[in-house]
Amino acid sequence: MKVNYLDKHGLGTLISLIKRGQTGVYVVKGTAIYADAAFLALSSAEKEAIDTGASAIDAAGLWQKTSGAYAQVTTFEEGDVYDIINAFTTDANFREGAGYPVEAGMNIVSVNTGTAATPVLMWDLFSGLLNLDKYQTKELVNAAGIEVFQNETPTVYTASTSLPTSETAASATITDLMVAVLGTGNEEGDVYRAHVTPNASDPTLNDIVWVKLGNQLTVEGMLEFLGHTCPNTPITDSEIEYLWNNA
Repeated sequence: MKVNYLDKHGLGTLISLIKRGQTGVYVVKGTAIYADAAFLALSSAEKEAIDTGASAIDAAGLWQKTSGAYAQVTTFEEGDVYDIINAFTTDANFREGAGYPVEAGMNIVSVNTGTAATPVLMWDLFSGLLNLDKYQTKELVNAAGIEVFQNETPTVYTASTSLPTSETAASATITDLMVAVLGTGNEEGDVYRAHVTPNASDPTLNDIVWVKLGNQLTVEGMLEFLGHTCPNTPITDSEIEYLWNNA
């Protein structure tokens, strides 16, 4: 059985279908600004760069422009939807909790987290993605290393440019499918596999081609490794729409 994965393009298709299904369920109230501490710390000019009139925003919370002037939204109904034009960080008024960075263009909806008799309205994020960039570095390094492979070559190479491309066959130290793990420098932890073949014009020489599999010291590198060794096929738009209409 083939298992497909949902890639970024497919996610966009799914979000479009969700938004289409939201018509008539939610009340779209238009665009707004959600003022967090970072927004309030901006200069007037920086606020105006986000939207004309935004310099008047001086308190945390939801603000919407009416007749060219921003006013704070203090009353709302369940199902009210706002398209937030600025990037912000959630606070305690959000169902997801405080401290989540959100990209500009996110839709928020008022939801009842209480009961029908005693409603408790909170904001909820939907039809978008949380931005978690601030919680990860460029390389997420495990100090001890994942150590999937051990270096099999006689030498621990320090850069991919130093990997040998040929050897004398009689005294060869690199055999076919041998693994080299780079030892130091910017490429530390990179894993290469050797493909060794006799030289076409000189049988006393071996040609060596190195293929990078990934990096075993970083999360990104291991994802690259999985991409090379476990290829998958993204689900297509037509398959998403078929499942949406027939599930």
